[in-house]
Amino acid sequence: MRAVLLALLLIPHAHADSGDTLRLVRARGTLRCGVSEGITGFSARTEAGWAGIDIDFCRAAAAAILGDPAKVQFMPLRATARFPALATREIDILARNTTRTVAREAIFSTIFVGALYIDSQVLIVRADGPFAHGEPLQNARICVEKGTNQQDTLRAYASEKNWTFTPVIAPELGTARKDFLTGLCPILTDDRSALVEMLLSVPDPSAYVIRADIISNSPLGPAVRWEDGQWLALIRAVYAALIDAETRGFTQAQARAFPRAPTDATHRAYLAETAPLARATGIAPTWAVQAVAAAGNYGEIFNRNVGAASKLKLDRGPNRPWTQGGALFAPPFE
Repeated sequence: MRAVLLALLLIPHAHADSGDTLRLVRARGTLRCGVSEGITGFSARTEAGWAGIDIDFCRAAAAAILGDPAKVQFMPLRATARFPALATREIDILARNTTRTVAREAIFSTIFVGALYIDSQVLIVRADGPFAHGEPLQNARICVEKGTNQQDTLRAYASEKNWTFTPVIAPELGTARKDFLTGLCPILTDDRSALVEMLLSVPDPSAYVIRADIISNSPLGPAVRWEDGQWLALIRAVYAALIDAETRGFTQAQARAFPRAPTDATHRAYLAETAPLARATGIAPTWAVQAVAAAGNYGEIFNRNVGAASKLKLDRGPNRPWTQGGALFAPPFE
């Protein structure tokens, strides 16, 4: 990560006036979203096109801002390239299963919009290996992807446990996985969701065990440049609209039918409360309804991409709205 920080410090920053990103996106007619090179459930190419939580968020943003979820360009980025791409305006939103940290916001002049998925950094080992049953990881070789914060969090965790390790740093995620699967290192560290996704593609998933160790919490979510307050407020509003829609029971099907089909007072209130943002930004008064129509509410997005209806079948855990005992919440619109 330190090499990435040094590289970014050498990039000339052209600070924009407030509202400049929105103006440029409108003039271009497309929203540019930086995504991963391929993580199922988050951002990956499929036979039907790009799919994942991050993809759906970008489509919802395009629908809210440009009136069309198809007006988005997905730009796959390595971990080392994601923050430079945001800083140099190659992308308008970074939506690449990226962990929010205090240091990243300060160093990269970046603001995270909110947690699209609250994850945890863990370790995977071979089931028949020496580290499968909670044994200390003293002097272990651990594969880790370059350009992430995972080496730093792993080092802090190791210090707490009084053991040392040797990082085997790979230039990108695919290499880190290959190094682990071929035995170059007996341990791989990554977010739990990413490791579950990796096990979908191995011949025998039972040959591997995800250890119980929790290295760190990983609130993954989209980010934007911090110099453009209006753009930040707008993207945060899209995020809030998706979560709020779930708490109200406002579904994708209802959003697509609204306002042609009769709807209840709760849904009419949703439109009334979200419409005032249009006056401040010049987007359509129905922006929030359009976002939900494009991607569904947060619960639908979760279920389709990583939950019960997906290959990953991840439990929602903290990724429930606060009304269901989870950690996700939307601030009031008014």
